[in-house]
Amino acid sequence: MWNPHWGLGIRLVFICILLVTMAHECAGGGNLTTASCSEQERLALLKFKRNLKDDHGMLSSWGLGNDCCRWERVGCDDATGRVVSLYLGRKFREDYYLSDRAGLPDEDYNLASIDEDYYLAGDGLNSCLTELVNLKHLDLSGNNFQYNQIPKFIGSLKQLRYLNLSGAGFSG
Repeated sequence: MWNPHWGLGIRLVFICILLVTMAHECAGGGNLTTASCSEQERLALLKFKRNLKDDHGMLSSWGLGNDCCRWERVGCDDATGRVVSLYLGRKFREDYYLSDRAGLPDEDYNLASIDEDYYLAGDGLNSCLTELVNLKHLDLSGNNFQYNQIPKFIGSLKQLRYLNLSGAGFSG
């Protein structure tokens, strides 16, 4: 036998599902994919990489696939896919950190690992970084740019809000 209250209950469940779905899409959850970087930015990053000595493979993911937003050390805006940050500071080996040597006497710790950190080297920076027009964060700390002058084009990065060149071997 048909219960008239069931019809009301089914309608309420349908309305709830509809409201939850609409709220999810309004909050941006309807877009299951994030935007990918532009071809121009991808090519600029690859050109930048070619001018660096990367003996330790810090940029080894660069060039794998067409989406530079998926490359290590590259940050992109989720909505636009534009490159907004490059985290290219020196990376120390995990076994170098003091937390890893807690409780070990100095003679039992391999101090030679201090020289086994990962960094980039080069004769300077390539101006192709200016093609990253939305770049807000640039960390090049701890690398070896062989005491070249800080490039003048850095001043033309209009969106740049954070710049770290400490210990990067620049002069000027």
